[in-house]
Amino acid sequence: VTATNAIGSGSGEFSLVVVSPPPPPVIESVVVVNEKDLNITWIPPDAPVDQYGVLIKVDSGADSRKRQLSLEEEGGSKEFITNDTHYLYEDANLTLTYIIQVRSERGGVFGEYSAPYNFTYSDSPTPAPSFCWWWVFLPIVLVLLLFCCILWVLLLLCCCLFRDRREKISNQDENSHSSVQSGGMEQVCGIEETFVEMKTNGDFA
Repeated sequence: VTATNAIGSGSGEFSLVVVSPPPPPVIESVVVVNEKDLNITWIPPDAPVDQYGVLIKVDSGADSRKRQLSLEEEGGSKEFITNDTHYLYEDANLTLTYIIQVRSERGGVFGEYSAPYNFTYSDSPTPAPSFCWWWVFLPIVLVLLLFCCILWVLLLLCCCLFRDRREKISNQDENSHSSVQSGGMEQVCGIEETFVEMKTNGDFA
């Protein structure tokens, strides 16, 4: 390539790379999540793709008042760019009918849009409820906690009964010991009194 102007001319070599537009993907499903968002998924084409453009439009047959509730700044449509094979459109108006299309991009060149996917809330498949293992183990945990509480109460009762029993035995031993000491002292006193009396009566030489 040679370029010429009033100052002079110059030449150079350039390589021209022709990039063909990538084929469109195929929209697989549109599902309502979190009761207000649309999760859009698609199958990528059999060709290298850099990113995708997701075009979301409000059905032109919808009431004009409803159309203002969504995508009003874009005149009823907007394209979102993503590198994934899915896109989450948040805060959707589930009273509307949406027309969704996806196209591929490679090297700055966009391909054609996919076939339109009309979505209404009544057509959305209900996501399968996720299985939570916590609800399986919760009754078992509650039963174990109840069993531990009952066992703990029984242990406390046994400890209290054992302590009361030991105090009663200790009190009985003390009373018995006091009785023995009192009886011994009475016997000693009686012997002394007998001895004094015998001595008084002259029984001892």
